Amino acid sequence: MTGQTLRVVDLEVPRGGRPVLHGVSLDVPSGEITTLLGPNGAGKSTLVLTIGGVLRATSGSVMLGDRDLTKAKPERVRAAGVAVVPEGRRLLPNLSVTDNLRVATYSLPRDEA
Repeated sequence: MTGQTLRVVDLEVPRGGRPVLHGVSLDVPSGEITTLLGPNGAGKSTLVLTIGGVLRATSGSVMLGDRDLTKAKPERVRAAGVAVVPEGRRLLPNLSVTDNLRVATYSLPRDEA
């Protein structure tokens, strides 16, 4: 996954028949850590779940490098190198954020971690 930017462009996502995300765009360069901040109901989880293939966008795109992940199932998104770990899972609660991110890369080849 070296050198691939995660790019979200003009994403529109409804939940429960109501628009939640409207025209959201975001670039995350390879090797960067990005934080989403906002109050409850702002669309943070909706954005992450859409990037991860769990929710579907009605328009816009999610790209990883030249791969279009907009309509990809979660398995294909993960195979491309993008994973979503829901907040409530707390798989490794005693580790720091950095250590949790390191653990997430263990299954990648060394040159991609």
